Amino acid sequence: MTRILLILLLFAPYAQAQRPSAQSQSQPRAHSQSQPPGITHPLNVGDIPFDPGIDDPQFQLNDSTRVFQYYNSNSWWLDHKDAYHDLFIKATGKWTAAPTQSGWLTIRFIVNTAGQTGRYRALEMDSVYQPFHFDPRLTANLLATVKTAHWEPAHYHGKVYDTYQYITFHLERGRLVDIMP
Repeated sequence: MTRILLILLLFAPYAQAQRPSAQSQSQPRAHSQSQPPGITHPLNVGDIPFDPGIDDPQFQLNDSTRVFQYYNSNSWWLDHKDAYHDLFIKATGKWTAAPTQSGWLTIRFIVNTAGQTGRYRALEMDSVYQPFHFDPRLTANLLATVKTAHWEPAHYHGKVYDTYQYITFHLERGRLVDIMP
């Protein structure tokens, strides 16, 4: 009997520590109207912090704590994909400088509430998803075309939000074969 009592006394603090608190048992909070879904906060994966070495200081965000991802509202890109596809095909259609280069070139940027773009970042991978660099002239050509294209920020419940946008170019043997998302 004393053995059982001793075992219970030894495990009582452990059992107490393992019991979930009332706070952790509460239901997750739903989004309120004042906190729209999909906003990002500084230092989330994919955020683009200002870099004075490469970013235009004139490009301003309306609210850096509320930057939507492109998929959090009706996407300008998806509604106009065909027109953009034609624009990028024309930009790369005569490209012959890199006939052996294949892979993916992603350009990520922000569209502010005024429809201006900035904070461009490029990520390049070869066809087996390893870091890679396309011919710099091809990258510059695609980046220039992204910069001159018309982009719209996210609209949600009648408000306009700064928006992260990305576009990925799939190239095979130097030719553009697909544009995503």
